[in-house]
Amino acid sequence: LYSNYTMIIHAVQKFLDIIFGSLTSSIGNLLNATSKQESYKVFKNIFFATSWLVGFCSVCLYVLLNPFITLWLGEKYVFENYVVFFIVLNFYLMFIRRPANTFKHCAGYFRNDRYKPYIESVINLLTSIWLAQKYGIGGVFMGTAIATISACVYVEPYILYKHFYERNVLEYFKMFSKYMAVTVLSVFVIKLFALPMRSLNYLSFIYQMGLCVIIPNVLFYLFFRKTSEMEYFKNLVFTILKKVSKRKG
Repeated sequence: LYSNYTMIIHAVQKFLDIIFGSLTSSIGNLLNATSKQESYKVFKNIFFATSWLVGFCSVCLYVLLNPFITLWLGEKYVFENYVVFFIVLNFYLMFIRRPANTFKHCAGYFRNDRYKPYIESVINLLTSIWLAQKYGIGGVFMGTAIATISACVYVEPYILYKHFYERNVLEYFKMFSKYMAVTVLSVFVIKLFALPMRSLNYLSFIYQMGLCVIIPNVLFYLFFRKTSEMEYFKNLVFTILKKVSKRKG
């Protein structure tokens, strides 16, 4: 059953891996060529873009995975909603950590969290075995999420902020909380608009897919339209459009 989900999720992961893989060398050059203050602005921009993109992908996966598999293979191949939630949560946590982790590695802080993988593995193994006895396969995904949150989500930005940027890591988690809240809100709004479509068919699936494309992007824009990060990307888009128009002219 899980292989049907992983096939779809891995396709999204490959797309995101290409984006983050191309950033690594650029971040290394950035940290060597600019001040910490300037690089911190870039970090916030990348973290914002990552949160938007990963949030959008996570919303689409959570809302559309079960309907898609139901239409494709049938209801007997579908997990319960809480299992899908933890599958998508692990996907979200995997990629939302990338900016802090990449900046930390490019800044040269490899040894500060050298014990983290061992701690994460032990927590993952113990919690997954314990929770699997109570919740089945859903417990395994719960254990992975617990291990990631307890051993990675806090440690990686803490090292970056304390040792490199010399800032309070609460700044990071304030941003993180806002971005995650808008992602969760997007799911609730989509579910609310999808209520009239009670029966699942190809038309209702396309309708939900349209909601997934529109609502997360609209909410992210509305909530963060006045931030410096949004201003940066709006200026970037306008600059690119001007260059394109000049070339066509």
